Amino acid sequence: MSFSTVLFQWDQDSQASSSGEAPILVVGSKRDLQRQRFTSRRAVSLLVKKTWKCGYIECSAKYNWHITLLFKELLASAVARRLKHNHSSIRLQGALHRNRCSIM
Repeated sequence: MSFSTVLFQWDQDSQASSSGEAPILVVGSKRDLQRQRFTSRRAVSLLVKKTWKCGYIECSAKYNWHITLLFKELLASAVARRLKHNHSSIRLQGALHRNRCSIM
């Protein structure tokens, strides 16, 4: 899939769903074909990280480069998002308990 296709797909998906529940990691595959690249790595990385607010990683299945890192990043993103959600609900429950009134 070319980067222009990813841009188009991103626009379609972001309009359809903006829940932000699932962590998103954009993966540039076929890193071993660096010389045939049309878009600079830096430009893609900046767009993904700054504009889309997503993670970005490049990998090569051919040379097994950053494949393990890819899955570690996905897992870390999912765990961090889950912990963030759990902590906010715990804080909310704590606030509800502190602000209640006891009549005897």
